[in-house]
Amino acid sequence: MAISLLVIGTSGILESVAPGSKLGGYLGYTAGPLLGLFGFWVSLLIFGGVVVIGGLIFWYLLRQPVSKEAKEEKKPSFAKASEGKPSLIKKIFAPKFKVKEVEPAPRIEFPPPAGLPKAEKPKPFTQFPSREVVGGEYQPLPLDLLEAEKGIPSAGDTRINSAIIKKTLENFDIPVEMSEISIGPTVTQYTLKPAEGIKLSKITTLSNDLSLALAAHPIRIEAPIPGKSLVGIEVPNKVRAQVRLRDLISNPDFQSLAFNLTFALGRDVSGKPLYTDLAKMPHLLVAGSTGTGKTIFLNSLILSLLYQNGPGILRFIFIDPKRVEFPVYNGLPHLLTPVIFDAQKTVNALKWLISEMERRFDVLSAEKARDIASYNEIVLGNNGEVMPYIVLIVDELAD
Repeated sequence: MAISLLVIGTSGILESVAPGSKLGGYLGYTAGPLLGLFGFWVSLLIFGGVVVIGGLIFWYLLRQPVSKEAKEEKKPSFAKASEGKPSLIKKIFAPKFKVKEVEPAPRIEFPPPAGLPKAEKPKPFTQFPSREVVGGEYQPLPLDLLEAEKGIPSAGDTRINSAIIKKTLENFDIPVEMSEISIGPTVTQYTLKPAEGIKLSKITTLSNDLSLALAAHPIRIEAPIPGKSLVGIEVPNKVRAQVRLRDLISNPDFQSLAFNLTFALGRDVSGKPLYTDLAKMPHLLVAGSTGTGKTIFLNSLILSLLYQNGPGILRFIFIDPKRVEFPVYNGLPHLLTPVIFDAQKTVNALKWLISEMERRFDVLSAEKARDIASYNEIVLGNNGEVMPYIVLIVDELAD
């Protein structure tokens, strides 16, 4: 089309310049009537415009990119001959950076299943083997009264979380090497070893940044882990498993302990049961904000002691100013007195305990016994009367 416009316009211009000379050929001859109708100058402008339009179209077409097929057809023979051969250009511009070796995936420690699968029914527990009951007959409580653990905790994608922790610390110029991953009932602990020269205080101040990167709250940083040259980062699990007292006190580790005042604390971050001896304290203060489980812990402590001691070796005094938590224990053979609610009775009970403590000091001193356990061993050998432990438990001490 562009060429046709150029030819028509050029023929018309030549015919306008020399009418009747046939310089424009047959196309110019056919344009003669236009010259007679508009005159020389108007016809010249019309044919000049046709030439300009044709030239613009022709120039536009020249600027269009050549198609891929046309390029392949115009490809020189030497380019085809070089196909399939290694290119020198690629060798020249080969990347010079070192490829970083992929670190091995951290070793993940899964705790033993916290409960039985749903398809299986929990096995019936037999009566708990109580510690030796001294004085009178006492039937230990059956474990069927307590619920067994169900479900397994889930921490999500631990490898992605481990990579996020490492990347976040590296963003703050703290290079670390990820280590073991321990999945517990409620949290998962990611352990890491910082590079030499890194202060642990730099890591502990990044708890909020790690919480934002992992989209988890709250995050606890243990730096360092006791007994290890590692730092632990505890992240809440996506799915938590409830820790039940039944599985803790039926554990062989608990039954094999040689202390009558041992009670269950729970499980650590790796799912291992934790126990402690009340006699080694001997005072215990349970503190925490409202709703954190203080009273639940006290009930677990009481049950732990009841499942291993009869009333001949253990006696309780319960003080409950709010009259809410401890009335359920009224009628228990271990009680020295019914649950105390009144403030004046509480004062009298404390005064009696002080006098009883001073009397026992004299008794132990006379028998040259170091504590109640050693005293009971002496009197049992002489068929004497044992000295029971007395545990005082106060709920809401501030009241």
